[in-house]
Amino acid sequence: MIAIPSSTTTNRSWFGGLALSVLCFALLPWAYGSPPTTQPSRLTSTTAPSKQPSVSRRSLAPQPLPTPPQGYIPASPRQLTSQGVNGEAYFSPDGKKLIFQSYGRKEHAHTQIYILDLQNGKETRLTNHDGDDTCSYFHPNGKSILYASTVDEVRESYHFRFFAPSWVAKHRAQREQAAKSQKWGKKNRAKHKRTYTWVYKPYEIYLAGLDGKNPRRLTHANGYDAEGTYSTDGKHIIFSSHRDGDQELYLMNADGTAQRRLTWRKGNDGGPFLSPSGKAVTWRSFDVKGNSQIFVADLQDATLRNIRQLTFKSGIHWAPFWHPSEKWVLFSANSDDRKNFELYLVNTEGTCLKRLTYSHAQDVLPVFSPDGKQIAFTARKGRYSQLYIMPFVMPSHCEDPRLHRTPQSLLHFPPPPPQKH
Repeated sequence: MIAIPSSTTTNRSWFGGLALSVLCFALLPWAYGSPPTTQPSRLTSTTAPSKQPSVSRRSLAPQPLPTPPQGYIPASPRQLTSQGVNGEAYFSPDGKKLIFQSYGRKEHAHTQIYILDLQNGKETRLTNHDGDDTCSYFHPNGKSILYASTVDEVRESYHFRFFAPSWVAKHRAQREQAAKSQKWGKKNRAKHKRTYTWVYKPYEIYLAGLDGKNPRRLTHANGYDAEGTYSTDGKHIIFSSHRDGDQELYLMNADGTAQRRLTWRKGNDGGPFLSPSGKAVTWRSFDVKGNSQIFVADLQDATLRNIRQLTFKSGIHWAPFWHPSEKWVLFSANSDDRKNFELYLVNTEGTCLKRLTYSHAQDVLPVFSPDGKQIAFTARKGRYSQLYIMPFVMPSHCEDPRLHRTPQSLLHFPPPPPQKH
């Protein structure tokens, strides 16, 4: 959907790693890097003839990073993982563990769920089946987990069979052999450009024990149901679904009952999180040009009210996450450099924007620890994406995001249609 210039056009390119499933927020491939083995992903790459002149290697080189504001020293991240391709981590309620997804390991090429103990560095695999898993999250009581998986729908529907990891493995050799037979030289690569298309995998949402056993399916809509997270009291789950033909936000009880739709705007709405008090929601929404913005709204009687747009610049603003104080929203964006994602903070009034990281690595999917003192995120500093953690340092500088507000940058959310009696 969003293309960053590349001198390659194959799925095993620098960008080809979105296979960490959707990555709960439509994980972008350039954030993860090319996996050791390829598989279908929600954001797949294709090639198409281009009339535009080829881009020189020099123009694709990393641009000089801006200097952090005087007095602000960005925190130094610490790498947490090294095996496979890893991403989208969330803290346990006590802040001592992370739950995340991983693929491209010796044991499995497809995406599975893991828990990382931050005290001893031990990783524990939770899921082990022929399905891609994503969007994992701890229950607030710390005794169970939530995640999305394709394990059932790839068996239930002939239409979704090609999303099964076993099907992917069976046909991978054929695809790789066909790719080798094509003579893609520099001239051919220069004549083609990379484009991206959303592919909604047939995820459903599951509840399981802390060991990953005894999974119970909570959603049964045909197609994409994922991006589920709990309210702090554990009574509700907010998630994203494509069940009505467009990606929208939904709310349901923790046992899967009373599923109701929250947004009615045409366009991709996803990555929702309930605030710590359960009284507000943050999420990201895409416009027709491929830009995405961060939003917050009050949640009253299963209805979004007082919707506020917090970002306005062109580019991708996504993966929002609440600070425990509910005064700030953490997110990732490439609005300052289209070829590089950094971490940002914006207040819920939409009057103060702060940049946290200054790195050539792709920094995405940031989350606060329960006490708000640490930030865990996904970054690609080497060949593959890994998990990192750093202390939260509040910058003193502040930019008013409303300076970039234009009529073209505003997204409008219509009210829910009248209920039929």
